[in-house]
Amino acid sequence: MVALGFHLLGMVALPLGAGVLVLPTLAVTVVVLARDRQLRHVWLRGLMAGLIAVTVYDLFRLPLVALGVWEDFIPRIGRWALGGHRGNWVLGYVWRYFGDGGLMGVCFVVASRPGQPTRTRVAHGTIFGTVVWVNLMAVAVVERNAHTGLFPVTPTTVAASLVGHLIYGVVLGWASARLDPAASEPWVAPAAARPDEPVWLPTR
Repeated sequence: MVALGFHLLGMVALPLGAGVLVLPTLAVTVVVLARDRQLRHVWLRGLMAGLIAVTVYDLFRLPLVALGVWEDFIPRIGRWALGGHRGNWVLGYVWRYFGDGGLMGVCFVVASRPGQPTRTRVAHGTIFGTVVWVNLMAVAVVERNAHTGLFPVTPTTVAASLVGHLIYGVVLGWASARLDPAASEPWVAPAAARPDEPVWLPTR
């Protein structure tokens, strides 16, 4: 996301940004995750939650693309990453799902407290999605180039992108809560009235 933002603002071309920022970060991440089993599980849960969230987001976005309401700008990302002149669907969507949706999910889960109720995670996810959208719109407004940028800033694209990011945030919060093992064990055995008949009560 950072490398893409630098590219759109004309600061660092995406191939260079990927080489300087993305690849070294991934290399360090692989080394750290190989050493830390607990962090590896958290990272994978975040990635999975992010992938689920961005998939649901696209279930909203792609029909708008098919109707001609919102141009599909994702192939442009693949073109920028390769430094070419033609859109690359495969690389563009790999970047969107793993580089943006998935890794933002990792950031969200790593920053979240284990065992939070689903409603709390959903609320935090909604805020997270809104913050991401605000940053996206700030970049889109500054670069303002419908031909080389992500998309033209119009009432339609502003509204559609906001709804999409709210969907992403809500689903991210829900999915991360469902995948959280600390939240998936809601039953404990308190002291029972009779030793042979334990009473099971929810922790929350």
